[in-house]
Amino acid sequence: TPLPLVQETKPEPELSYMRMECSPGNCFCGKTFTFASTLRNDLKKHQRIHTGERPYDCDQCGKTFTLAWKLKRHQRIHTGERPYDCDQCGKTFNRMSNLKVHQRIHTGERPYDCDQCGKTFTSTSKLKRHQLIHTGERPYDCDQCGKTFTQMSGLKYHQRIHTGERPYDCDECGKTFTSTSSYLKKHQHIHTGERPYECDQCGKAFARADSLKLHHRIHTGERPHECDKCGNAFTTASDLKIHQRSHTGERPYECDQCGNAFTTAGHLKIHHRIHTGERPYECDQCGNAFTTTTHLKIHQRIHTGERPYECDQCGNAFTRASDLKISLTSAVYIKIRAYRKINNINNVLHRAVGSGAVVSTRASQQEGPGFDSDTSRWGVGPFCVEFACSPRVCVGSLRVLRLPPTIQRHALIG
Repeated sequence: TPLPLVQETKPEPELSYMRMECSPGNCFCGKTFTFASTLRNDLKKHQRIHTGERPYDCDQCGKTFTLAWKLKRHQRIHTGERPYDCDQCGKTFNRMSNLKVHQRIHTGERPYDCDQCGKTFTSTSKLKRHQLIHTGERPYDCDQCGKTFTQMSGLKYHQRIHTGERPYDCDECGKTFTSTSSYLKKHQHIHTGERPYECDQCGKAFARADSLKLHHRIHTGERPHECDKCGNAFTTASDLKIHQRSHTGERPYECDQCGNAFTTAGHLKIHHRIHTGERPYECDQCGNAFTTTTHLKIHQRIHTGERPYECDQCGNAFTRASDLKISLTSAVYIKIRAYRKINNINNVLHRAVGSGAVVSTRASQQEGPGFDSDTSRWGVGPFCVEFACSPRVCVGSLRVLRLPPTIQRHALIG
């Protein structure tokens, strides 16, 4: 004979589980428990949500939990235990639920969709986080600076800026980070060389998923971040922010050695090398060292012979974009320093003549101080050079200065 239910119209919440004995019952919040053998225990555990009781605490960090199995699961963070592994890629997880969500990457399953924009997600947590974009809700705010966040984890990491806490360090180089799951893990790809995210358009691989996402915009042409001042559009919000400093004049990164200020931290870092003498990028062909990878790459073209920038007027090619794109808007004199071969003269003059600049063939009547019209003493006699993209140019009357062999732009006055 089944036991009779305890009849009570409005049970006291904190005592209801004691009055239900072993019969089906309900928590005052509406949740129902139906298994007689575990009713008392299950209801009691459930009511800790309402009472705030958390009897199980972690001896590593002091965090408390309502159930013993939740404590055990939490402790895997400290032990590093990840007992659940993906049979597709071998990635491991400390929770079965995390493995299940991860496997949707392989199956393509995205069962949770946003009712505002139709975007789909692999988990309810990701959907919920996404929906804050539509509501504009940022419920977590920093009590130090007032900055708001959509997630508690974002606030927690942000607060380490104020506390200076960087609890996660790289065991390869000692660099420290505020987050183990994101910053440290991404950094460690530098040491391992792992680049697990590959572009299906061109095959280029990346260490981070967000880097691949940004790269995809090269192929799609997507530039979603537009400047409200000039209309220029950018692939990333950070690029837009940096660009906007050209309108505001903001230069937030200042050198503590000389006071020069810069729009980006990267530019300041490169500038610092002037003071430190650091030249970390070395050519493996000749040993010359440079302050930036860009300068090294340009230099290496000397060895490879690569000349990627070609003039569409005459077909001449150059190692640097600046050599091709020099724009001269007024009449110019061009300096030549003891060039004996016409090929060398061709290289020097091309940047001015090829760009459509007017090269003066007038001699002493336009000469300024320090001008030497006697080119014969430099071993360069008066002769004419034919350019495919320009009129005939008289070399004998060009300005000669004792400067490195690059173009000297000199606007005529009057």
